[in-house]
Amino acid sequence: MKPVEEKVLLDRWQPPPGAGAPIAVFAATFALEADFVDRDCLSRFLSVTGVDESTDGGTSRTVDDIVARIELEDLLGGVTVSVLADRSSVQARSTLRWDLLPCSVPNGLLHSKVAVLMWEHSTRVLIGSANLTSAGYRKQVEMMLSIDLGPECLLSRTDLIELADELRSYLDLIPGYGPGLPAWDRAHASLELFRDRVAEVPLAFGRRRLRTILAPSSPLGSDVGRSPRRPLERFEDVWKSFARPNRLSQVSPYFDMDDERATQAIVEAILPRRGRRSCTHEVLTLLDHSGNIPVPRHLRDRAGTRLLNVTDIERRLHAKALVAEGRDGVAVLVGSSNHTAKGLGIGATTKSPGHREMNVWVCAPAGSRESRLLLALVRGGEALGPEVESCTAEQLRDEDEDAAVPLPTGFEICRALRTSESAGSWVLRFQVDPALIDRLHAWTIRVRGVIRYDARQWRDAGQPGDWEVSLESSDLPTAVDVEWESRPDSGEKSDGASSAVWAVVVDDLSTLPPSPDVSLLPASVLFSALSRGRSLSEAVAEILAENETAAGEPQRIDLLALHDDPSYLLRRGRALATALDGLEKRLSAPLFRINDPDHLRRRLFSTLGPIGLICHLLRDVEGGVVPVPEAAFTIAEIALVCSRVPWGDLINEDDTETWGVLADALREMRASASILARLPESFRDYQSRAFERAEACIAT
Repeated sequence: MKPVEEKVLLDRWQPPPGAGAPIAVFAATFALEADFVDRDCLSRFLSVTGVDESTDGGTSRTVDDIVARIELEDLLGGVTVSVLADRSSVQARSTLRWDLLPCSVPNGLLHSKVAVLMWEHSTRVLIGSANLTSAGYRKQVEMMLSIDLGPECLLSRTDLIELADELRSYLDLIPGYGPGLPAWDRAHASLELFRDRVAEVPLAFGRRRLRTILAPSSPLGSDVGRSPRRPLERFEDVWKSFARPNRLSQVSPYFDMDDERATQAIVEAILPRRGRRSCTHEVLTLLDHSGNIPVPRHLRDRAGTRLLNVTDIERRLHAKALVAEGRDGVAVLVGSSNHTAKGLGIGATTKSPGHREMNVWVCAPAGSRESRLLLALVRGGEALGPEVESCTAEQLRDEDEDAAVPLPTGFEICRALRTSESAGSWVLRFQVDPALIDRLHAWTIRVRGVIRYDARQWRDAGQPGDWEVSLESSDLPTAVDVEWESRPDSGEKSDGASSAVWAVVVDDLSTLPPSPDVSLLPASVLFSALSRGRSLSEAVAEILAENETAAGEPQRIDLLALHDDPSYLLRRGRALATALDGLEKRLSAPLFRINDPDHLRRRLFSTLGPIGLICHLLRDVEGGVVPVPEAAFTIAEIALVCSRVPWGDLINEDDTETWGVLADALREMRASASILARLPESFRDYQSRAFERAEACIAT
């Protein structure tokens, strides 16, 4: 097993040639670094051009600069991104434009590492051992399968449908969520699109010598209404008619210290019942930082002289692999399961049900090129002698023991909603399970470090199941902090106060305010981007480039100051027709049938959409930058653009919800235009007729 270059895993988030526009991401992970998701993974998925990669492990990247941040947020406005993480790993993120949904597995973990990436013409599935963290993708030794839908797809249609069903069951693990809640519906819509693509894409399996099968772990099965699933039970499905293996190799960063059930189950599932003593059992491992072997004594004794050092590795081992080799073939289990009872679903009970995992068995006939490649995944070097000591029980800890304290499941949903009174006014709506949080002795909720609600207020209010806290858009957080203490008589272990992060999700992503950098831009910059057929970030980048000092070093710019210097902006009215053509082209782009109402709403209300353009124009009028008549004329022209868009080609005739989104946008545009005062009668008449033409397209 050789360590790969750090960018190889991340490159699998980049679109393949001809993939087309990005559409959706559905991902599940145990550990999470929220900044890594949008700065490294989503930036590649969306083909963000402003990311400056360096060779120092990412510490000097400039993705946080104005241009890259604007580009990332602009592109996120056109896609659906749902990331499910174990409840113990939730973090605050840099933007609310993708959904972070915390999952709770009773007495277990959401331990799967899966990502489904969908572009206009391409779909890719990633299944492996790497969490969505910089360590997982950059610093550790990991294994991952990259599976592209198409004629040579690694998994069968049956397996892909099972994968979709298994991922769908994860949605049932999100406390408080269900159909009808927008974030849940967005995640579900992504999985439905994935199922549709699985059904449509031609898959040619007869020509392949590889045998593969999905091997998830949902040990009890009761939470999803299905029978239990355990990875080792799927071995026979890929091995089939081959003679039983006589060689077994294990690679895992974690094992059970005093529990031999996982080892016994692996031996019984792989090796023949007769002659097991003549079979080879290898354990490949790395010394930990203290020079000890992270392998329990019972497994070390079984391997004996076949306790080998993994070759050519200088990084931390996090990959998991189980290799079965016989005279007829080679099979490898790759995925998220550590070789522990919980990871493999061994001996699951209600009190100890095991983790939710995702793995794949891959098998090839002996002597084939594929079998040689499978064997090359795991290679052992010199034997580790008896002088090397084993780790202690304290040192040999599984990931679930090291996990952070999760937020109690009684705190279910924290939703951000814009109030109807003002675009700048928001509320956080908290939903809880009163019976569960009443078991806590005390708790507080902090928004940006300030206590906004606590247990005393909740009890004084009659222990409601939900309540709201008002915020301004400038204070809108991506997460809130919860601190709590368990009751002395609750039976729960408590070392005093605990704290965790409660992720915020937004119902209507189109209502999110633009980032501060975008909100400061004058409308002329937006029209410049449209007229040149560029993204908003490219237009800003050009302005920043033109403002460099003579020494060639970027100068910190106050974007408001651009109003005063026409050399950096289009003169008022210049190329307006070209900009409006660009707007029409943007509005006429096809919807991708994943969630048409949501995507159309975001397109219309985005910064470069009709609503965003009008909002910036009105702000420029208020600041004295744009004359009132010019703004009124421009708003009328925007309405006429909407009248020329072939909405009937974009929206199904019977899709009343999506037509309603368009109607709402036109009403808001007209209401915004009415704010302008001191208009000559001719301007008002022209504007009114423009809106009538735009609204006629709905009636037609």
